[in-house]
Amino acid sequence: RSRAAAVQEGDGEGQQAVVHRIPGTDDAVVSYLAERGLVPGATVTVVEVAPFEGPIMLQVGQSTLALNRELADAIRVDSSA
Repeated sequence: RSRAAAVQEGDGEGQQAVVHRIPGTDDAVVSYLAERGLVPGATVTVVEVAPFEGPIMLQVGQSTLALNRELADAIRVDSSA
């Protein structure tokens, strides 16, 4: 499922999920995310969902990432973690 489905099914903030797939259309984005630990198999926690289509803040290990909605929607996760 995408981030949107995972966040809409729960409260969003505080929800955990395991990353299954990162969109590979932009090598620079994939590299940036990988350097920060956002790779398939990583467990992420939703820290904040900003209103008005603002960013999604994720905790990945020791890193906190702000992702725009389009990128967050493209990342496939399993929210049963």
